[in-house]
Amino acid sequence: MTTTKRLGLGALAAACAIALALLHGAPTMMIMAYGAASGAGLLLGRLPLRTLAERAPPVSILIASVMVLVAIWGVGADEVRRWVALGPLRLQPSLFLIPLLLVAPAGRLWAFAMAIAALGLALQPDAATSAALLLALAVRAFAQPSGHAMVALAAAAAGLVFALMQADPLAPVRFIEHVMQDHVAAGAASLILALIGLLAGLAALWTRRAPFRSLLAFWLGLALASLAGAYPTPIIGLSVSAAFGFWISLSMMLGRRVDHDRRRPKIIPLSARR
Repeated sequence: MTTTKRLGLGALAAACAIALALLHGAPTMMIMAYGAASGAGLLLGRLPLRTLAERAPPVSILIASVMVLVAIWGVGADEVRRWVALGPLRLQPSLFLIPLLLVAPAGRLWAFAMAIAALGLALQPDAATSAALLLALAVRAFAQPSGHAMVALAAAAAGLVFALMQADPLAPVRFIEHVMQDHVAAGAASLILALIGLLAGLAALWTRRAPFRSLLAFWLGLALASLAGAYPTPIIGLSVSAAFGFWISLSMMLGRRVDHDRRRPKIIPLSARR
C-alpha cells in the first residue's frame, strides 16, 4: 500500500470521528485535543524509533517499565491506575508505548520487555489492552515463530488472566468509551459512519509484513475489547492517548517496505527451465 493510500485512509477515519463528534455535540476542546494528538502522533512516528530499538534493545525494557510505574504511581480512579496527568489531560501511556514495543526486533531483551509490559497492564488493571497485546503477540508469533515470541505470548496470556480476575468498576466516559454502542443507539446513519471510520483506520494499517502486522492486530483487539466494557474505542473515539498511539503506528509504516516479503526468491534449477 502506498503512503498516499495509508494517509488517505487514516484521514478518512479521523474525518469520520470528528464528524460524529460534531454531530453528537462533543465538547470543542475534546475535538481539538483529538486533532492535536493525531497530528503529534503522525510527526513523532516519523522519528527513527524502531532503529533506536534495534541498536539499543534495553530501550524496550525502559519503555515497558513505564506500564509498571503507572500501575504504582499513576493517576487512579476506583482502584484502577492507568493514567498519568499532563496538565488538564490524563494520558494512558500503554496506548502509545506498546506499538513501539510491537515493532521492535524479537530477542531475549524484547521478550523480557513484553513480560514487563504484560505485568504492568495486569497490575493497573487493564483487561482491554492486555487482550489487544495478546492478540498482537499471537499474530507476531504465528508470522515469526521463535522461542522469544512464545515467551512473550505466554506472559501476555498470564497477564490477561490476572487482569480479568480483578474488578474494573469504572463507568464509561462519553465520546471516549462505549462509542460504538452509542452509535448503535443513535441510529443507522451514525452507525454506518462509525463503521466506515473504524474500518478505514484498520485498513490503513494493513500489511503483509511482520512485525508490522501486529500493529493491526493490536488496534483491532482494542476495538473488540471496547465492546465488552468501559474501555477506549480506538480510531473513532476521542481518546487523546488512542489517537496519539494510532497515528504513531500508522506513521511508523509510512515509506517502509512493509508490503513486500523479504524471503529469498525461489531458485529454479537449470534442468527444470524451458
